[in-house]
This record gives sequence, structure tokens and C-alpha cells, in this order.
Amino acid sequence: MIAVLQRPVQWLRLLALASLALNLFLGAMLLSDRHHGGPPFDGSLSERFLARATRALPAADAQRMRDAFAARESRFAALQTGLETASRRVHALVGAERVDVGALRKAVEEARASRRLIGDLIEDTVLATLPDLSAEGRRRLAEAGGR
Repeated sequence: MIAVLQRPVQWLRLLALASLALNLFLGAMLLSDRHHGGPPFDGSLSERFLARATRALPAADAQRMRDAFAARESRFAALQTGLETASRRVHALVGAERVDVGALRKAVEEARASRRLIGDLIEDTVLATLPDLSAEGRRRLAEAGGR
């Protein structure tokens, strides 16, 4: 009986570990892009991630990744608009004559939440696309995330 009850716990631990690994991978890719990645890229978070990922992939895999992101473009655009609105609110509050710390904290949290939602959609898109990528493409993507 105890062995049966432990299996769901093991699966949850495995899923939590996989989620942590994917977050670290995506974070490393974004940081690497900023640190080693050529000139600054103006664009949405999803566009910057996609540009970085497709540079590392073979042509066919890069196209699969672009197609996957294109299929979710309207969701990315809506989330990006929310992030830009939240960011403008933060900037306005920072530049105000008197700083309302409570309102600023709330605006910063809204911007964080927007970034998290975009990050979640990027992760979901990558996770859905990984099985369709070649072994070489997955290897290159993994290497690019560590630089």
C-alpha cells in the first residue's frame, strides 16, 4: 500500500525537477543572449527567445520552432501588450512627483506576473515542440542554453 502511495509523490518530484531544469535552461538562454548575444534586439520576449533559439537550430528544426511560435502569436501578442502596459505604469509611477510605494509595488508585481505568463507560454511552446525536433536540434538547443 505504501509503495503505491509513494509513486505519485515520485512522479510529482520528477515533474518538479523537470520544470526546474526547463526554467534554468530558458533562463540561461535569455541571460546568455544578453551577455554574449550580439547587438541588443528590440522586440517582445517571445521574439527575442525565438531569435536566440533558431540561431542554434538546424534549418528544418528552426522552421518547426518558428511555426510553433507563430501558431501562438495572438496569445503572445496579448500577453506582451499586458507587459508593456504594466511597464509603462511602473515607469510613470517611478517618474511621478511623489512616489507612492504601495502603488509602485503593485505595478511591479503586475509587470512580474505578465513576464511570468509570457515565460510560461514560451516554456509550453518549447515543450510542445521538442518531440518534433531532431536529436541534433535538441542537442544544439541544450548547448545554446548553457552558454
